Amino acid sequence: TAWMTRALSTPTRLFAIAVDRTAAQTRLGYVRADPAGHDTPAWMASLCLHSTARGRGLAQPVLRAGVALAAKAGLMPLLADIHITNLASLKVFAACGFAPLPADCPHAAGLHSGFDRFIYIPVEGTHHGH
Repeated sequence: TAWMTRALSTPTRLFAIAVDRTAAQTRLGYVRADPAGHDTPAWMASLCLHSTARGRGLAQPVLRAGVALAAKAGLMPLLADIHITNLASLKVFAACGFAPLPADCPHAAGLHSGFDRFIYIPVEGTHHGH
């Protein structure tokens, strides 16, 4: 509860809660973007779905909505650190426009062991693409 209170009151963080409007406003999970904290301006994206929302095909639409909100707020580039064994997350983030970050990219600093870093690449023809 204390972490959530701080997270919701931090002005430098995007925190979007996904809600199922058809099921009594059931909270499905959230997408957030936090400052990456590196020498170059970037934002770290994360997605978390409640256990009851998993396996229902909701991860991609929830992440896409969060990415759109981040782009609208100017929170780009958007990065994601994903554990190398988390195949479900790797698949979802790739489907939503995230690609492996080149090792020589300045946004590669601070990567933890066992994780790969991805960067959001706007898709041609989207409202935030080229």
